[in-house]
Amino acid sequence: MALPLLGQDGTVESVWGYSASETGSGLQISLAVPNPFNNFGLAENQVENACSIGRNFSGLLNGVDGFAYSFHFITVPAHATKTVTLKYKGI
Repeated sequence: MALPLLGQDGTVESVWGYSASETGSGLQISLAVPNPFNNFGLAENQVENACSIGRNFSGLLNGVDGFAYSFHFITVPAHATKTVTLKYKGI
């Protein structure tokens, strides 16, 4: 997930962003059910590709545009599937 927002942060199981100074609203994305994959949520001040997520992580972003990522370490073999169930919640 990449959202241009004014405040962003994340935890092991969720990521969120909000625009309190402009609209007072935001979005939280979190795991709907536990899964066996390593995962984390974080905020960065620039768009990253999947191979470099986390490279520019510096903690909570506040008062600046940034991007919130929910990242899952999943290896999917050829012709196979894996499932991660997320829930979206307005904040």
